[in-house]
Amino acid sequence: MGACSSCNDELHAGPTEEVCESAPAQNMLSHYEQVENVDLQAETNRILEKQTAAPESLACDPATMVAGTPQRADAGNFIAQRVELEHDKVKSDKLDYAKKNAEEIIREATAAASSLLEGLLLDKADDVLASALHELEHVRADETGAKKLRDSDTFQAVCHRLGQYQAACTMLGAEGFKPLWEKEGCKLELKMDGSRKWFDYRLTVEIPESLSQVMASNEETDLAHKAQPQLSEPVQQYGDLSPWLKTFMLKLSIAFFQVEIVQECIRYRGSEQGFLLEAITSEFDQAAVNVPEKAGWRVVRPWTYVANLWMPRKDGKTGTVLTQVTRVDIGMSVPQWVLNTVFWTFGGTFVEDIRKSARTAGEPGSPWQERMKTDKDSFYAELAKLEKARQCASSSLSDIDAVQRTWKLSTVLPNTIPPSCR
Repeated sequence: MGACSSCNDELHAGPTEEVCESAPAQNMLSHYEQVENVDLQAETNRILEKQTAAPESLACDPATMVAGTPQRADAGNFIAQRVELEHDKVKSDKLDYAKKNAEEIIREATAAASSLLEGLLLDKADDVLASALHELEHVRADETGAKKLRDSDTFQAVCHRLGQYQAACTMLGAEGFKPLWEKEGCKLELKMDGSRKWFDYRLTVEIPESLSQVMASNEETDLAHKAQPQLSEPVQQYGDLSPWLKTFMLKLSIAFFQVEIVQECIRYRGSEQGFLLEAITSEFDQAAVNVPEKAGWRVVRPWTYVANLWMPRKDGKTGTVLTQVTRVDIGMSVPQWVLNTVFWTFGGTFVEDIRKSARTAGEPGSPWQERMKTDKDSFYAELAKLEKARQCASSSLSDIDAVQRTWKLSTVLPNTIPPSCR
């Protein structure tokens, strides 16, 4: 790790190497950072004691899974907030394998990874489980223990989230897009599938406001309809939510139809390069978070898959660059000229709506400003850290290259092909 010449902060280490048989066994949390004066081993023991007393509090029962992710664990705030939000004071710590049997290693690794997953700290969750797997599989040659770890719900949930991240990166960096139009500070591109039944559009737009201000109009979902008049009512939220994982429903009235966009959104913080990546999909276990059934034939719920990359400006400049790729399922063959006409007509309006929402959120005395000041979940403080990290980030990497990750675990990629083409 080195120091940034512009802000003098210590830079975070990048993704770790693949686990190999020749590598020395790493302790379970070898790259795990903890807040000063907090005993990580004692904290993990506390989690496990609560799990033993009330297993359901941390269990990953498939019946309570949210798109493959365990419901909120008691220790979630310790991992997601105290550790990550106070990283200026951190020091490394390790869990000792020496006197632990396979069952204890599995229990401690899955408990720690489940807590890390609460805050979408995917790098650390990946490291925890990969280190435990290496210990069981390569150091101890315990295939039974390794299989049990792999088969655990927490292990599967982490691999699922890693796959979602990878799918979003693939969409963002895909080639073959054709430009539709380019205006000052924004560009729209289109990529049609060979079947002509679905397509991706990629929007790149510069927004003058800071990342915190831009994200406020998205994060404060109960206020979204005030900044986005196309919404027919306030956004409805479901499940056990955090700033890093949300499930919600957007409602729009179009002619005689009520369009209900039901989505799950995960947010990943790139703490080294300074970015926020969102993977948004309608394909998750909606029943698990009690999303109601459609009310009638006039209600339409489209399939959606979206990848958003929010990148703060560099070189001391204020502002945010959004790269958004949206996959659209048409369900029928549509001529290229029809799509070109639609996007020529509505693309500029869409861009202006994004910019207007950010401006509205930053107006003095606005409800969004009050939420940012209160910052009850430390969400905006975390975004400010990303902005600071972006000023220190390598200038040799493109925005798309900056988000690439090499995970230790094997990812479980979601099916991003629209249902009509499967």
